[in-house]
Amino acid sequence: MNVVEIKNLYKTYQSGQFKQSLIQNLLFPYRKRDEFVVKPALQDITFHCKKGETVGIIGKNGSGKSTLLKIIGGVTGYNKGHMKVQGRVVSLLEVGAGFSLTLTGRENIYLNGSLLGLTKNEIDEKIEDIIEFSGIRGSIDHPCYQYSSGMYIRLGFSIAAHSNPDILIIDEALSVGDHQFQVKCFETIEKLKSRGKTLLFVSHDLGIIQGICDRVYLLEQGKVKCEGLPQDIVPLYLQSFSGDRAVAQLSLGDTFFTFNNGNLSISRDGNNLTKMYGFYCSALAYQTWHDSDQASWMITTEHEDMITAVASSRRLPLKYRWILKIENQCLKISIFITKSSDFSIENFQASLMLGKKFDHWAIGEHRGSFPQLSEKSIDDWQHLNTLGDQQEAKISASNSEKKCTVTFSHTTKKKYLPSAIVTSKDFNSNVLQFLLIEKNNLHIRSLEETLIFDGEISFT
Repeated sequence: MNVVEIKNLYKTYQSGQFKQSLIQNLLFPYRKRDEFVVKPALQDITFHCKKGETVGIIGKNGSGKSTLLKIIGGVTGYNKGHMKVQGRVVSLLEVGAGFSLTLTGRENIYLNGSLLGLTKNEIDEKIEDIIEFSGIRGSIDHPCYQYSSGMYIRLGFSIAAHSNPDILIIDEALSVGDHQFQVKCFETIEKLKSRGKTLLFVSHDLGIIQGICDRVYLLEQGKVKCEGLPQDIVPLYLQSFSGDRAVAQLSLGDTFFTFNNGNLSISRDGNNLTKMYGFYCSALAYQTWHDSDQASWMITTEHEDMITAVASSRRLPLKYRWILKIENQCLKISIFITKSSDFSIENFQASLMLGKKFDHWAIGEHRGSFPQLSEKSIDDWQHLNTLGDQQEAKISASNSEKKCTVTFSHTTKKKYLPSAIVTSKDFNSNVLQFLLIEKNNLHIRSLEETLIFDGEISFT
């Protein structure tokens, strides 16, 4: 059964200069005024979504994604066409939408909850869970004009998630929140999916699109260019970019590797295997870890089986060059760094952040399981193996339910210590990591490109 059905929908906007006042006409009688111009936002859109389905909408900025969601959510109207929506629709489209700035966060919970159809008794029962999920308990009784954009999103999503929606609509607003809160949001989205709720959302994170969406619509200049399975539509979206972008994708059978601004997400059979950052690298300098997504990236080479990307760190005088290549049924990763000026890199690591369904790890002859998080370890990352400085070239994690094993290995001449790690609750992930232990190799000359990590990722 279709809970959202749209046929031949059109939406236009008027742009131009508004009528001048009498004083303006007297002062500037001969000034030419622009005429109103009708601009199409959506043209002949046909769209449907079944009950319990998760549908993603992707496209370049200005393609009509947000406008379509606003129409479905009842925020704005349309000029022509037919639309039918069944069930309670809850929208999270804009930062601070629906909030009264003079009311406190607590008061806005009651206001927004009532607008979403909840009774006062229902809100009374849920309010502590809403506040706890939002993570802003210390500011919940402050007026909302004191809130940051991230606090608005935390509270808005928390209210929406606890309102028992039939259809939840989410725009890029979630990108405002920090990484820890985004983890909580997408865990909630997974729970809503398991309860048969319908989800519609816009995201530029193609790894998430491929990991949780059943179908994807690609919009281009206000029209539906195509729709279908994520693994079929995402490559078409990537092809629409020019050469100065920072997103690209490689495939190995039914496994997709999506590079996105210094992070590499992996999906297989329509399931997202990685979480948060996916594969990334980090350099330790000035006693702070600087991750690869804290850089400005650009794809310089893209072939069917190879991607080359370069970047300049936004925090350090450091440049990256990544080469990603499909070879011998695995993904090979080579990371080069160049110091633009003289400073000290204290350490380096390469990490692969996986979902919690990867429940066992192996390093050489050592075996173990990833434990569930305890209250004691809620804020800490735990290293599970105690191998000291012993070197192993491979580390793996397995999903006993799906009978899938991912192997992460390094072929660098430098000495790396492999680790299996359980993250804090905020990240809720299991990590395979190589940490450089031969510090002498970090005496890198300025302006000299150095291969810092060479490795591969494979699946069985």
